[in-house]
Amino acid sequence: MVAFLCGLIRRSVVQLLFIRAARIKAAIAMSPSRPRRGGDAAESFGDVAIPWLLMTGTKDVAPIGGADLESRLAVFPALPPGGKYELRQDPAARRWLDGDGPRSVLENGDRWQSK
Repeated sequence: MVAFLCGLIRRSVVQLLFIRAARIKAAIAMSPSRPRRGGDAAESFGDVAIPWLLMTGTKDVAPIGGADLESRLAVFPALPPGGKYELRQDPAARRWLDGDGPRSVLENGDRWQSK
């Protein structure tokens, strides 16, 4: 099972999903950020033991909650090594995805769809 996480992730959520739920084998975190009010990212994310893919963008800010790019980029360095990945997109990546870019790297059996 893969967990999909969006927005602010708090330590209690991390504990619930990854320490107690052994059936979850990997997670995709969309726009994670360090804890608000000066919270420590290493304390919040240092115990993650399963593979994580973090996804964010250079313009990924939240008007509610105050998450800025700096807080988004603080999560990956706080994760322990092994099976942790970060995909950070800038506006040029969006143009690449909306154009023929993905088709230029497909291999036999791959599929790219968009609507």
